[in-house]
Amino acid sequence: MGLNIDKFEYVSFDIFDTLVKRCVTNPHDVFDLVDRYCKKNEIPVPDDFKDKRITAERMVNQKNKRPSTIREIYDFFCQEYGGNPAKLEETEKLVELNVCKPNTEIINLYHKCIEAGKKIYVISDMYLDAAFLKKILSNCGIEGYEKIFVSCEYHETKTTGELFKKVIEEKGLEPERWLHIGDNSKGDVGSPKKIGISTYQVSYEKPQVYPVKAIISEKLDFEIANRNVSILVHTLNTSKAMGAKVLGPLLAGFSKWLSVQLKQRDIFKVFFLSRDGYSMKKAFDLINPSGFETAYIYASRRSWTVPAIWMEPEYEDILKNISMSPKTSVKSFLTRIGLEADKYRKEVKQCGLTLETTINKKDLLDSDKFRQIYSMVRERVIENSRKEYNAVVQYLQENNVCGKIAIVDIGYNGTMQKALQRILEAAKINADVVGFYMGLNPKSKLIESREIDTLSFLYGPELKNDYQDKINAFISVFESIFLSQHGSTYRFCLENNASVVEFYDYEYDSQESKYIDEVGIIKDFQQGAMAYVEFVATMLNNELLVIDNGIAINNLLYMGLKPEKSGVDLFSDFRMFDTRISHIAHPDTLMHYLRNPSKFKRDFTESTWKIAFLYRLFKLPIPYEKIYYILKSFVKS
Repeated sequence: MGLNIDKFEYVSFDIFDTLVKRCVTNPHDVFDLVDRYCKKNEIPVPDDFKDKRITAERMVNQKNKRPSTIREIYDFFCQEYGGNPAKLEETEKLVELNVCKPNTEIINLYHKCIEAGKKIYVISDMYLDAAFLKKILSNCGIEGYEKIFVSCEYHETKTTGELFKKVIEEKGLEPERWLHIGDNSKGDVGSPKKIGISTYQVSYEKPQVYPVKAIISEKLDFEIANRNVSILVHTLNTSKAMGAKVLGPLLAGFSKWLSVQLKQRDIFKVFFLSRDGYSMKKAFDLINPSGFETAYIYASRRSWTVPAIWMEPEYEDILKNISMSPKTSVKSFLTRIGLEADKYRKEVKQCGLTLETTINKKDLLDSDKFRQIYSMVRERVIENSRKEYNAVVQYLQENNVCGKIAIVDIGYNGTMQKALQRILEAAKINADVVGFYMGLNPKSKLIESREIDTLSFLYGPELKNDYQDKINAFISVFESIFLSQHGSTYRFCLENNASVVEFYDYEYDSQESKYIDEVGIIKDFQQGAMAYVEFVATMLNNELLVIDNGIAINNLLYMGLKPEKSGVDLFSDFRMFDTRISHIAHPDTLMHYLRNPSKFKRDFTESTWKIAFLYRLFKLPIPYEKIYYILKSFVKS
């Protein structure tokens, strides 16, 4: 900061926009939140509350010819417009406690002054009383000052300089040994300088612009959600700051939505499924520290669908109950029905195929050769399925998966929920399962037929938006930011009558990346998101902030569709593991592609974040999202 405090004996600080920041764009937005809180809690307020509150403050100050207290303002307000002054004062103070956040940079300076043995005073032009301002400061971790001087109690202001004179008179301070720190050019700089007090002006913070990409229903909530980002990220490194900005609002909004839905359905036992449910559970527990029984349990499509195969083991049932890739290889087919594919090369060869032979998903039902392979391994599939079924049932019983429960996951087709329900039913475990998801495939047959009970936050059959298509443009990034730092669940086994979970290797531990620290980035990204969730939890629970799905996803969409360097640098070099190791968005040089257009088409097609691929390739400020959709159509053709 470049400020030398050594020569001063006393240091005074302004409060608002100095020691603390409000997470509203304009101080008068506080009155919008008072109005909102009153209406939600059936506290009588007149129409146009905000305008009338502003008018009441101005008129009572003119009438008294001095700064007024909040009680005087509301006494006047209620005489003019009706209402309970004590209740309205209490509500406004509740709102202020919620919106005031610590300004870390200035608080760090404050603590240096404390450590240096300076006498600290807090001075504010404000209608709130000193006792309440003390609560705000304490809430922001600010203690150890000598006294608070507030204009409404001393009937003088900083702006005129008279409040500083009151401090000199009461405390016997010598102006030449006094430094005042604040943000206002007149009240915190001009006026104290006139009486010989040294000053330091806190720099004006230009509001960050968050262009709206999603459907935003409430501008005030959108501004508050992102103002919290702006206040918080000053304390975070780049990857944590991006996590706070992008994943934080999504997890906060989802967690609050989930708690509301659960309470409406009287569900209080909640299971978050690995691996995507790891960060979702942590965020949910921050928003809801009590009232729910939550657990993180191991699950995967393979580990839950394979144990259910024996119940409906015909070839047609396999295709109905187990998700296959759009292009399914023989190896993938065998793996998804629970077999180690390499052990069945002989059978595959007898059918005139290889493990690498692929087929379109839609052609599987009519494929005589895939049907022939299955008939050859059918009994071994059933035997393995029963074995894994016994193990997974034991695991579910050990984790008390029964009764009225919710399962929570990132989502898509609902096949895992269906498999779980079949396993619980076969094991005669009484359970009523509802699935809650970030997003669901609107065309899923399971969901369309209502075979499973589901709700989704971002997109799904009941939600009319294009968020699914937009997320698909950077789906690998979307999935990566939720990952827990362990491998995917492979299967369940029984050892000494207890269940044992076997995992695949954690992909980002499989070999060292040449480019970036994937494990560290995901960890930092999620830590930043959790810092944001904790930052806004009280506001969400007091219903002073509502993060709906549009606000929750907006910053994520911007990172994915309108890329900026910080986001591209974080995720483009993440490795993707399929038949070979590739990277999310790692283009060759433009010159190379000009000489070899077919390589561009192949690399562009294989990239799972094509907009970032183009951004890194051209390095120009051009509309990459539009170009992506044009090229996508071209490549398809």
